[in-house]
Amino acid sequence: MEQEILVSIVLPVLGSEAALDRCVRGVLAQSEARWQLLLSGSAGTRAWAEAWARRDRRIQVLPEDVAGRAAALRAGLVRCQGMFTVFLDAEHVWASDFLALTTAFLTSNTLEDMVCMEARTPEGRPTVPPRPAVYREHGQLSSVLDGEAGLSRNATWYRGELARHLRWGEYTRLAVTLLRTECAELLLPALRDESGALDYRLQARMAAKCAVNLLALSGAVHRPEPATAEQRRQREIDALAVFDEIHRRQWETDRELARLRRERMARIEQRLPLQALGAWCQALWRRVQSPSGPMATDLETRSADRSL
Repeated sequence: MEQEILVSIVLPVLGSEAALDRCVRGVLAQSEARWQLLLSGSAGTRAWAEAWARRDRRIQVLPEDVAGRAAALRAGLVRCQGMFTVFLDAEHVWASDFLALTTAFLTSNTLEDMVCMEARTPEGRPTVPPRPAVYREHGQLSSVLDGEAGLSRNATWYRGELARHLRWGEYTRLAVTLLRTECAELLLPALRDESGALDYRLQARMAAKCAVNLLALSGAVHRPEPATAEQRRQREIDALAVFDEIHRRQWETDRELARLRRERMARIEQRLPLQALGAWCQALWRRVQSPSGPMATDLETRSADRSL
């Protein structure tokens, strides 16, 4: 009898073969074994993916050749069969209990749509600085996992409105974020374009739909591939574009938003020639002055709902 699929894992095959091998071994080591792994990539990486598919029938290689992370996630998302979905990437190696803890949380808390854990560096530092002050509820993790065995007594669960996190950027990594599949499917429109700040953009899309639940335990080790100066610069530009989509011109009256926006601009200015920066700022200013886009409207709707 074929095993039920509980979790669909979408993994773009990008970067090096060594990184892919390390990542897939982390999936195979999961204590929760009811998963499917969808590998999506280009013709140049197909041989790497197919080698893994031959080892385990739960691993599938998508037939399309796609270029870029957003396109790969989109191709995989439409084939997800599990109750839950996670967007993995080859830079992360899961802890062996990542799927067990996150699926247990969403199974125990049927009104929640998403849950995440922390990603950490090989030295043990969180890759995204935690901001416990923005969470409105917290407690012992065991209390929301029906006494899940083996949890540290100090393990903590935090809950808060996702939109409150977005002024600082992403709150964790997509690679350690488990979504109900019907919630993940709402992100398809945001996967049409590539972005160096894709995690931030997708989290902003979720902000109108979900509260964030953080299990304050390490869910993965992050081992990033080397990035060029151009890639780092583009990542900063894309992050500022997302920032302005979310907050629009609130920085004119919100001092903290104004400070955070200045800091983002300063990081870009360090990497852009002055003439190019001026042209880019003019284009961004026209975009900010334009009518509200769907992301800003969604966030305003969520704010209105909370005020009722």
